[in-house]
Amino acid sequence: MTKEEMIESLHLAAEEIILLSMAVNRQGIAQAHIGYYPHSSTLNVRIFPADTSFTAGTKTGDPLGQIDERLTFWPEQDDDWARRDYQERMTKIEQFTCYLDHLLALDKQIATEATEKAA
Repeated sequence: MTKEEMIESLHLAAEEIILLSMAVNRQGIAQAHIGYYPHSSTLNVRIFPADTSFTAGTKTGDPLGQIDERLTFWPEQDDDWARRDYQERMTKIEQFTCYLDHLLALDKQIATEATEKAA
């Protein structure tokens, strides 16, 4: 694959994560906080229990899952470095996609109380 093809593949995989994250939100399973930053071509998604409060003075726990991946390459990356980096990124992206698929398959709201009991 060329760098351009790898970048296209990373973006397509990121789009899938965004759609799955939106489905998690829409179905009330959890809160998926989605951020895409075009200036750095970076995707960030954090998953929190559905009943997490983000009001001032409320302590928010760690995310249940998260991904933070750059969807392009640095100019100084040669083709071999880019290919290795691409494989590592796609592995992380595929694992996170499977995690979102799993949440959707469970079709059950994740509450803060349930995550505290599991810890």
